[in-house]
Amino acid sequence: MENKVTICAEIDWVFEGCQLFEGLLLDRTLEEFKEAVFVKYGLNTEYSRKCILLLEQMEADARETFADETEQIGRYFREFLPDTPLVDFILCCDTDKERSCVTVERLTAHYDALTAQQRDAFFYKEMVRDIEPEEFRKVIGCEKEGIVVSEAERMRTILCEIRKLDLSLEKKVLLEDVYLNRDACFKEITALLERAVTFLQGYEPQMRALCEPWEMYWTKIVEEQRLEEVMQHFNVKCEDVEKGVYLCPSVIQCGSMYINIDGGVIPREKRLIPAWRIGLLLNEDFGPSSEMKEEYQTEWLLKSLKAISDQSKYDILLYIKEKPSYGSEIAKQLSLTTATVSHHMNRLLGLGLISVEQRNGKVYYQTNREEMRKLFDACKEILG
Repeated sequence: MENKVTICAEIDWVFEGCQLFEGLLLDRTLEEFKEAVFVKYGLNTEYSRKCILLLEQMEADARETFADETEQIGRYFREFLPDTPLVDFILCCDTDKERSCVTVERLTAHYDALTAQQRDAFFYKEMVRDIEPEEFRKVIGCEKEGIVVSEAERMRTILCEIRKLDLSLEKKVLLEDVYLNRDACFKEITALLERAVTFLQGYEPQMRALCEPWEMYWTKIVEEQRLEEVMQHFNVKCEDVEKGVYLCPSVIQCGSMYINIDGGVIPREKRLIPAWRIGLLLNEDFGPSSEMKEEYQTEWLLKSLKAISDQSKYDILLYIKEKPSYGSEIAKQLSLTTATVSHHMNRLLGLGLISVEQRNGKVYYQTNREEMRKLFDACKEILG
């Protein structure tokens, strides 16, 4: 598969801008992440120290630079529904991949080119993810199938669905306001992202300097034909990626990985080359499969138990326990959308509770039995 891998070390400023804002909204600072890197996993290298020092400086400067926009950033980039901030309702993007490798100008051109029906479709899909495709077409309309739904009808349906959501009255009013004023909200978001890009580009030399060792490391891994071996460390199998894959750096979230791929209902010939965003610090020595020190087992245990207490994540783990399954199959069997499945899988993958394999142009997920055993053994040991 190595001949299908493209190393793309360019910094994606819009993606990094989104990550910057999401990071500013966390209740904790980089202290917890620093502890994880230096103490929890013992990754105390000159390169890791440079990464952390730069992120500390950027975070401090960003909090000062965007102090007056804190409320606005929180409105759009804080989690609104599970795994979904309001920005996802407005930018009309299914995944981070679709807003990756674009400028704010291209993002605006994409939004302006959409019809009112297409914008409603994106909004409704983010709000009501667990809906059958046939029902979705009845609500939004489908010219190919002769299903015509007026703009007024779509608006009534969407506003009714907002009122049915299990949200506080304040959140329902906010979501209604966002829906009815999407164009104005879009302009506010792109203005924020333009400022974020300008801010980040002030650190461009330092960021590019950190991306160079990342590029050298992953280029060497590919040249030595060890990508499959190394990716197994992240519980990702990549025996066959039909159209290839882009490996891209993730700077702000330097300890995270984002696996994106087109699939499901997207026709094979229209699928894009997937982008795997790999944090600057992730390598053979640092990842989900790394051994953590005993005192940090409780933290992992609590996060894992919280994840599997979610009904959808629990159902997914049960379904993929016996055999690997791909996203659209899981979505169909569990009456979820592929977008919902993708959100849940990223969370479970980060905890090491599932493994991922790509073959025949599809992403297959399976419960990581070894990690699940560790989870239950830890529960037994702690709780007796």
